[in-house]
Amino acid sequence: MVPHAPRFVCVGSISYDFIFQVNRLPKEHEKLRCSSVTQGTGGSAANAAFWLARLGCDVQLVASIGADAWGQLCTQQLSAAGVKTDFLQIYPDLATGVATVFTNPTDKRMVTASGANQNLDMQRFDYSEIAPNTHIHLSLANEEKALALLHQAKRQGASTSCEFNGISSLERIKLCDYCFMNHDELGRWLGYENPVVAWRKLAAGSDAALIVTCGGNGATLIRGHEEFHVAAAQTNVVDRTGGGDAFDAGFLAGVMGGLDVTASLSVGLELAAQVISFAGATNQHPMNSVERLYQRRNPQ
Repeated sequence: MVPHAPRFVCVGSISYDFIFQVNRLPKEHEKLRCSSVTQGTGGSAANAAFWLARLGCDVQLVASIGADAWGQLCTQQLSAAGVKTDFLQIYPDLATGVATVFTNPTDKRMVTASGANQNLDMQRFDYSEIAPNTHIHLSLANEEKALALLHQAKRQGASTSCEFNGISSLERIKLCDYCFMNHDELGRWLGYENPVVAWRKLAAGSDAALIVTCGGNGATLIRGHEEFHVAAAQTNVVDRTGGGDAFDAGFLAGVMGGLDVTASLSVGLELAAQVISFAGATNQHPMNSVERLYQRRNPQ
């Protein structure tokens, strides 16, 4: 386990992913053959929980699945990785969320069916589980549920982060210690001309840090007038699915475990680089980042 790391609770989406390796999208009525298909657990919250567990962290997943084969497979894979799944909510009349991804090294297109994800009931969550040493990582589309959880987490002294996934929410900024977005999401929300200046105005008076991932250009953390940037390591990209969630997990494991923000950005980028060099968000990945994480904490 990462030394001194808090207990993590990841809240939000889970899905079973089908990832098709294609050179292009099919034309109308065309039956396009792909080079390979990968399947496995996906969903932003589940992916982050998976990698936090693989990094040795104590992590609980709060999400909703159906009583179907896909839900069982997700639970089995997450449990095998070390994720605590006893807070998963099972809805017998609903299907587990599914994502179909068409991907190649330069492009990714996704079609999702939310299924049971829409029915996540935060009133069933035991808020006494939130202690000052708890970190809440949120990947939840429903704004009302997200804000209620973040408010309660802050009242109980927990630290918080959110993967925005294209959501534009000033209220979440005020309640989060770390806000994760990619460069395109930030630009669509605040304008491409100078989104960082717009962010600083929005976040004025709060301690929120914005972490922006920029693909091959690395990642930047912005908090107040401070700015830290780390370049991305070169990697052979196979499938970008889940790369952002792996980055979130690596960064959080680092910064909540006592690393400075630059080292934490590096851990996140290293883990993301490993994930996108394989097909699937949670499949077949080596864990060199674990050793590197410990090396940064305990330099020789």
